[in-house]
Amino acid sequence: MKNLTTLALSLTFSFLMGQTDSILFLGNSYTYTSDLPGTLNSLASSAGKSLYIDSYTPGGKQLSQHYVDATSLSKINSKQWDFVVLQEQSQMPALNPNITISYAQAIVLNQIKVNNPCTEAIVYMTWAREAGNAWLIELNTTHEALAEYYEDFYEDIWKYVPGRVSPVGRAFHQATRDGLDVYSNDGSHQNSTGTYLAACVFYATIYKSSPVGIAYTSQSAELTQKLQQIAHDVVMTDLYEHNINKVRFNFTNDINVGEVIDFEEQIWMEPFPSVFSWSFESADPLVSSSEIPTGIVYNQAGSFDVSLTITDECGYTETRNFMDTVHVSLTTGTTTIMKLPFTQNILYASNPTLNFNYDYNLKAQDISVVNMNGQLLDFNFENNSLSINQTLSNQYIIVKVNGAEVIGDYKVLVNR
Repeated sequence: MKNLTTLALSLTFSFLMGQTDSILFLGNSYTYTSDLPGTLNSLASSAGKSLYIDSYTPGGKQLSQHYVDATSLSKINSKQWDFVVLQEQSQMPALNPNITISYAQAIVLNQIKVNNPCTEAIVYMTWAREAGNAWLIELNTTHEALAEYYEDFYEDIWKYVPGRVSPVGRAFHQATRDGLDVYSNDGSHQNSTGTYLAACVFYATIYKSSPVGIAYTSQSAELTQKLQQIAHDVVMTDLYEHNINKVRFNFTNDINVGEVIDFEEQIWMEPFPSVFSWSFESADPLVSSSEIPTGIVYNQAGSFDVSLTITDECGYTETRNFMDTVHVSLTTGTTTIMKLPFTQNILYASNPTLNFNYDYNLKAQDISVVNMNGQLLDFNFENNSLSINQTLSNQYIIVKVNGAEVIGDYKVLVNR
């Protein structure tokens, strides 16, 4: 009976706490100083989250050394982790950035993903050393210059190392600009304030949720509010910047009615999405399940939404809505060298005749007529008059002129 009671209590506790997320930290003293993993655990617990955390963080350890360390590999293989945090030795991105990228990539692809393809890596963005630190003097640089370099380096590393970036360094630099002391006496490691700030950044990175308002703290109430707000601003303002959210794509924003455009995803994640679901407001077609949709046509003017939902084999799903992001114009965009006017430009006949008023040497072979779907229409052209031989419903047509003296596309509304 005692064992059953214990089991019932355990199940009740797990239900109340919700899912337990597991995190492994691989790094060095920038992780273990002031116990970053423990601070993150307390912060998450205070917010009603449940974490299981393990770490392997020998002082000065580089990612290249973690890659060949039996203990590091054993830790990776010990559990089907939700997240593995990779923290490089703080000087390496400045001394040899290619080494950092190569070994971070190798650990993710050759070790973490082999153990569990659904584990997501988090690259720990470290910080520039405090102004006046001996290493800055040795490099003949400044805190601000190195801060900008570290931010630029780590903010792009997800293009080579599939996973998220936890922008702790960026938060440190902002705190320093705000006059907050986040460094220990050596000007390199973090103090307890810096550790709390780092934990807030990791919380936002992992849960995609703001740390503002979480009760747990080791700082004064005023300082806690400032640190939580910095972490919020650095992470939550743009979850795509650090690949915390994944969905990006390229397309032409400004197009013309009837113009065909393509969309191309720009997603960096492993495993790669297995399902794509596109939605195009007021387009033809309205939806697509292709990774790279082609031949999308907008037949009316306006600003329209596009959305993309992705799903991978691990069940990760994400939707991104781009509001009013495709801008469609009624003009065709073709450059007119010389104006070729019509005697009328709004017609009310189902078989329209267009009379040209021009002094140019224009021939029938210089003209073609298409509807808004790009289909050629049958016409006659003689004595400055163009007659459409097909019955048309309420729509636009485009007269394309490509003569020696005049060129242009001219939109005409039929049966308005």
